[in-house]
Amino acid sequence: MNMYQVISRFFTQADVKSLQQALLHSTCWSQGQRHVYGQTQQKQLWAKWLAHVGLVKQAEPVVIDTGAQQRFVLYQLSNGERSLSVGAWLYHNHSHIKSLEIVLDTEELAEFSNQNLEQLKDWWPSPDPLVLSDFDQQCHPHTRHAVPADLLTIKGQPVAQLEQWWSIWQRFNLAAVSHLYAADCDWQYPSQQVRKPADLITLVAMMNTRLTRSYAQLEKILIDASTQKKVAIGWRIEGDMLDNNGNPIRVRLPITSYLELSSQGITKERLLFDEAAFQKAFAVASVFSGNGKV
Repeated sequence: MNMYQVISRFFTQADVKSLQQALLHSTCWSQGQRHVYGQTQQKQLWAKWLAHVGLVKQAEPVVIDTGAQQRFVLYQLSNGERSLSVGAWLYHNHSHIKSLEIVLDTEELAEFSNQNLEQLKDWWPSPDPLVLSDFDQQCHPHTRHAVPADLLTIKGQPVAQLEQWWSIWQRFNLAAVSHLYAADCDWQYPSQQVRKPADLITLVAMMNTRLTRSYAQLEKILIDASTQKKVAIGWRIEGDMLDNNGNPIRVRLPITSYLELSSQGITKERLLFDEAAFQKAFAVASVFSGNGKV
């Protein structure tokens, strides 16, 4: 049984024993932006998931295999009526998992498990404490903003497409949307019905009305070594928002994007953002779907 099957069996069969055997004593399990170590803490996370979400009928993995020790797996969970995308950033030594970061859209999880977001926040882990610098990278005249080509060793069409995709978020290049995505693109964004390019333009524009001094920063990119068509990108947005008392505060949004590429453009996109963790870390409205103003 490989590492991907072990995680699938946890979702479908509650096979905790096999999962524990796949981990090292030093393995870090990250979920809800909370890092836990050791079986005692990890078992608490697993127990809460099984108690509040339960078993699913299917957990189909799509693997981005780089040929190295870091991989990304997108699991499509199904309970027969609804589906849920769950991402996993894996670091391994080919026999055991050294660290695992679970990423998902918690608003989608709430709907999938017949809860509302407030109910889910009661049992979802609280994020690790975070201190954000007030430094604004855009104010420095000599700042160089990282782009996908800086993190990839390949060249060609995939890199050009990723550069265009990144310009939407980093440089507010909304004109790229209309020609970058395939006509039948399969989109999935937090609490949004994105069905055509105009919807995505509206989403990005609305997000930028809720954030000031916003800055998008790349963290990691994995591209499938065999096809160069499947890509996982870890990135974040920082910016200022008004909290619930009307005071400006600095916030950070960790995001994972999964893309599938073709000669026609991007054919599939999953944007995974943990709304529950974000609201537990910062007393603000939702960036993607709330009524927050700046």
